[in-house]
Order: sequence, then C-alpha cells, then structure tokens
Amino acid sequence: MQKPILICLLLKRVSCFIIGIVKSARIALLGIVFWLGATLGASPACAEEQEAAGAVRADEWLQEHPLKNGEEIRSDELWRTKLSSIHVVQIRAEEKPHIHKDHDLIVVLQRGNGTLFIGNAPLKIAQGSAASIPRGVPHAFINESAEPAAAYAVFTPPFDGQDTVPLDAGSPPQPVKKE
Repeated sequence: MQKPILICLLLKRVSCFIIGIVKSARIALLGIVFWLGATLGASPACAEEQEAAGAVRADEWLQEHPLKNGEEIRSDELWRTKLSSIHVVQIRAEEKPHIHKDHDLIVVLQRGNGTLFIGNAPLKIAQGSAASIPRGVPHAFINESAEPAAAYAVFTPPFDGQDTVPLDAGSPPQPVKKE
C-alpha cells in the first residue's frame, strides 16, 4: 500500500473518532471536569490567568470553604451555564441513596476515598477517580478517609436544588456506617 493512501485512511479513522467524541456530551463534560482538576497542579504564576478564565484551585477553595462542625454534606455551586452547573460537594461520612430524575451527573473525586454505589454496583474510588451517573440511576457514597471527601459534580441540565429524591434503604444497597 502506498504511503499517501495509508495516511489518508489513518486520517479518516482519526477524524471519525474525533467526531464521535464531539457528539458525546458526557465525554465533553468529563473533559471539562478533568480540565478543572488539572488546575490543582498549575503553577502560582498562572493564578491570575486562571481566575480570569473562571478556574479554581480545589485545595485552596476547600481550605476557604470547609464543612462546619455538625455539617455532614455541603454543596457549593462554582459555575452555571445554559447547559450545565459545576459544584463542589463535600461529604464527611456518607451520602444517602438517592436519584436525580432530571439530571445527568459526572463526579470527579478531588480529596479522600471511599465507595460509590451506582445502581447496585459498589465502586471503590480515590482522588482523581471519575464516574458518570445517568439521570434516574440510584447512587450513594461512603467516605472511607479520615477527612471529608470532596468532589467536583457536573450536572446537566444545570442543577436546580430540587431534584434530589431520597430512596428506601434497599435501592441501592444501604451504605454501612463506618465503625
């Protein structure tokens, strides 16, 4: 096979792959979340550019917005667009089983580790882990670290604060409290 034909075939496959990625909203949102997570490792010299672009350093933000005494879960909205909202969620011990009827969710754990239940499947996650939770799918989280866990949560469409539906203890499996 001649080199120009081989190169054309390779370029065609790469462009089809890229088009497939662009068409997937979840993958695009996951890319945004990973970009946010990358700001953790940015140098201080870039801080002014990051702020101007709407970036946040999770470690600094969490120091300025810790869970208060007696507060088990905290969710703070960072940004909102027409299509999504980005939040920082902190969990001291556990998040009870629930669903979001009208929202898809992408979670990227930035601090801590634990077990994320998606449906009936337990998933061990640690700092840097990402998960996609489609609307209507039961989920819960058990923090297994000594400090509160913290994650970026991206909702599509933008989260209105009214779409968290608690579930019975059996769906997903009821998290077991740490001893």
